[in-house]
Amino acid sequence: YVRSLFYAVSVVSTMYGPVAAENNNERNFTMMLMLAAGVIFAVVVRSVTNLVVSFGEYKTEFRQRMKRAMKFMRANNVGPHLQLRVRRYIENLLDNQFESKANAELMTM
Repeated sequence: YVRSLFYAVSVVSTMYGPVAAENNNERNFTMMLMLAAGVIFAVVVRSVTNLVVSFGEYKTEFRQRMKRAMKFMRANNVGPHLQLRVRRYIENLLDNQFESKANAELMTM
């Protein structure tokens, strides 16, 4: 049974070829390591996926805020120099917010 389980775990974890356990203790230990590696890999993939999703949300929020700000400034005849300064401020503000969120997410890995 241990050999069958070892074979199944090694095939699923794509470590079939290079791992050659000789006895049941080695097989059990190797299976635990393979399962732990699978869990760690899943956590890393989840964290990277969360970062990608966060970046998409950041871009959407950036576009919405920028559209509202530009619409407001055009409606109130704000000069082009001040419009540029406001645009840069919003970019900087959202970049800092996204960077803080990304750093917090990376620290939880």
